[in-house]
Amino acid sequence: MLAIPNQFSKYLVKLSQYTIHSYFGIGVRHGGTFIITIEYLNRFNQIKKAIGVDIDYSTGLKQY
Repeated sequence: MLAIPNQFSKYLVKLSQYTIHSYFGIGVRHGGTFIITIEYLNRFNQIKKAIGVDIDYSTGLKQY
């Protein structure tokens, strides 16, 4: 499912209201949304652990 920007922004704003130190993403595909979410959350609280899982290998996500 593809999130459109106004949906994604509401998701990020909602997450920023919580103290989050770890994040687990299922179905990360190429890692774009996963990476944006982690970088955004790091602006509010240091993310100590982030795990992204997908059935396909992602070179971009591995480099991140």
